[in-house]
This record gives sequence, C-alpha cells and structure tokens, in this order.
Amino acid sequence: ARDALAAVISQQKLQKDLLQSSLRPILLNLADYRKLSVPLLHGLSRLLSLLSNFFNLTLGEKLLEHLRRWTDPDALSKTKTFKPGDEVKIPSAI
Repeated sequence: ARDALAAVISQQKLQKDLLQSSLRPILLNLADYRKLSVPLLHGLSRLLSLLSNFFNLTLGEKLLEHLRRWTDPDALSKTKTFKPGDEVKIPSAI
C-alpha cells in the first residue's frame, strides 16, 4: 500500500492547500510535547517517508526541542501526562 501511494504521489501534484488542511491536526498535536504519543510519531514517520519534500526544517527543530524535554526526568514526572513506559518509548520514537 505504501509503495502504491508513493507511486501516485510521484505521478500527481498534490494541492498544497488540501495537504496543509489535512496535516493541520497532526501538526497541532506535534506542537505540544504533552500531546505526543507513540502512534502519532510512528504515523509521522510514515508520512515523512512519503512526503518529506513538503516539510521544512522547523518540524525537525520542534522534534529536537521536544526531545530535550526528556533530559529533565523530574519535570516529566511532574506532568504525569504520559502512560507508564511511554517516558522511554516516546523519545525513542522521536
């Protein structure tokens, strides 16, 4: 399925407005590190493998910023936003 979708994307020009409106919910979840989840990051990985040329460096910078938050375990434990075990899985997925 991924290869077929990649072939379609390479043959047809995607409408920028449609793509932006479709990606907005995903990007909004990426804006706040407390909304990150393993399924979201895995989906982003698959999306980037297909549409990497539609993203700019800001996305990578934001992910690195989120990754830096995991260097302070005390702050993470205070948020109590993540399920047990996700404190390791989420930075690994980033």
